Amino acid sequence: MFVELVTTGSELLLGEITNYNSAYLSRKLNEIGYSVIYHTTVGDNPRRMEEA
Repeated sequence: MFVELVTTGSELLLGEITNYNSAYLSRKLNEIGYSVIYHTTVGDNPRRMEEA
């Protein structure tokens, strides 16, 4: 099964913090047989979150 991880936070887009959660989740999902094929990051804008 293929997976896309969607994370939210303008601080991620601005490089203010590192997105360790996506790396961790990707590794754990891979261990149980899922293939993460996309990582998407969306800022803290409700309209853009809805579009993602």
